[in-house]
Amino acid sequence: MSSNTDVQIFPASQTCLPTELVEIIISYAWSIPMYARDRIKLFASFSLVSRSWFSMLIRTVLRDVHIQCPLSANDYLDFIRERKTPRTDKFRWMQDTSLIANDLCRSLTFHVEHDAHRTSADVHQSVMLRSAGDVSANAISTAMYMISTRKYLPNLRCVSINYVNWGFDDIFERGRFLFFPDQVTHLDITFAFGNAFLEALGRTLRDHHRRHWREGFKAPSVRHLSIFGAPATFVSEMLARCPEVEALDTDDVECLTQLLALPRKLNTLILYPHQKKLDRVEMIKRVFGKAHGVGNLGRLCENMELLEHCGRSEAMSREKERCCEPRGLLQAS
Repeated sequence: MSSNTDVQIFPASQTCLPTELVEIIISYAWSIPMYARDRIKLFASFSLVSRSWFSMLIRTVLRDVHIQCPLSANDYLDFIRERKTPRTDKFRWMQDTSLIANDLCRSLTFHVEHDAHRTSADVHQSVMLRSAGDVSANAISTAMYMISTRKYLPNLRCVSINYVNWGFDDIFERGRFLFFPDQVTHLDITFAFGNAFLEALGRTLRDHHRRHWREGFKAPSVRHLSIFGAPATFVSEMLARCPEVEALDTDDVECLTQLLALPRKLNTLILYPHQKKLDRVEMIKRVFGKAHGVGNLGRLCENMELLEHCGRSEAMSREKERCCEPRGLLQAS
């Protein structure tokens, strides 16, 4: 019975596409920013193509891990924890699963999404300001704690958090990074909103955001920091928490006038202005006028290359491709 079921789900005939091409297709599709529900559908669809597709998909999923799609944080942590006895649970189809999963993982992405209509169809759409009991948000602190204390995922280099319809205080107020893996060199944080109404609400929250956090975590291993959709106070705070950062990606050009206390090693600034065309001289005058000649920000003004932010508002993140070195650099003189 079991073998018949397997044959129906995974046809014996091999795919006619070359293995290398299938790997490229799967890897590219998995790297595209998308909502969690769409990623789960993608995983389910690719899983049913053939055995070879499923095998290559699993390697891709374990290399660039997305929490909550398809695995929850608890499922994934159970997956990677060390075992001294042979496995007999639902993952028995892979040998040495813990060792393989720990070795493969290069990036870890958390999807924290608030359904604006979750409570009732009659109530107004809303943004989740904070939540002590949200499963997807709590997954961040749980995973960071286990990875740090148990020394899991030695090849993990990039951690991404994609907030959808959330406020800006979750990371600091809930201590998501009190335990931060020292092997992580890239940290990406993105805030997005689901429609025009929620985007307007998000802009209001961003404009009136104030820092009110106590002393928190430090992440000295981070060398490349990417923050999109956040207020200047959040960007400043994250820079303070990552004292060894060398490159910063951000889309809030105007907020840079407030970023005077920059890490001493910061030598790359990658800007993604929302404007279609932006004159370089005018940008320096508008944004860096008050800060020109002050600390690191002043010397960063010397050789500036502005990159146009071409991402969509609904995109979850600007995910790194194998945590490669940053492109389009603003180099310090």
